[in-house]
Amino acid sequence: MHVHEDQQVAPPRREYGSYPREARAIRNAVGEAIAALARKKVHALVPEENTRRFFHGQGWSSPASPDRAPDDMVTIRQETSIGFADVADQNLSKVLATITRAAEGMAEQQVINVFQAITKACDSSGNVVDAVNRALPDAFMEMLEKIEFGIDRNGEVEMPTIAVGPGMGERMLASLETQPPEFQARAEAMIAEKKAGALSRERARLERYRQASPD
Repeated sequence: MHVHEDQQVAPPRREYGSYPREARAIRNAVGEAIAALARKKVHALVPEENTRRFFHGQGWSSPASPDRAPDDMVTIRQETSIGFADVADQNLSKVLATITRAAEGMAEQQVINVFQAITKACDSSGNVVDAVNRALPDAFMEMLEKIEFGIDRNGEVEMPTIAVGPGMGERMLASLETQPPEFQARAEAMIAEKKAGALSRERARLERYRQASPD
């Protein structure tokens, strides 16, 4: 497009009631609120110290495993809307409900991805317990044998979290509570052994740091 010097280009006409700066501020604030609520829900399952955020990346690695992880990035989408009548009526409760609904949808998708990643890792390593074709107490005991307890930031043993489907928790507890004292004693001994192993590994880890640190 060529413009002569004696011609002036008219500025673009702004739509009536258009406030781009305010709209951008609201959009950013809503996005931050949704992200904060979604993170809070996800951290109820995955501790915040065990999560990382990445920007403009296609994959990641860690010092313990420098090769790129084989897992692909996953895109999470959540659509939501507010009715025009609610906006016209200045119904602010609808705004809060919309933000909460979007955050819950985002968090639910992230939790599903976490369980899918765990399932994939366990299937590939063979660290799987069959609880379908056997008694629940036997499956529970095998689960204890296959897992390792961790240590929290305070140096205390962190008991593992068991996530089960709807109704399964009540069935499992009822089945375990009806077991004879011999089973209870065996489970308690296994838990004590796992706790001792976790503390031993933590002491060895700290000792390696002490040996590597300069005097």
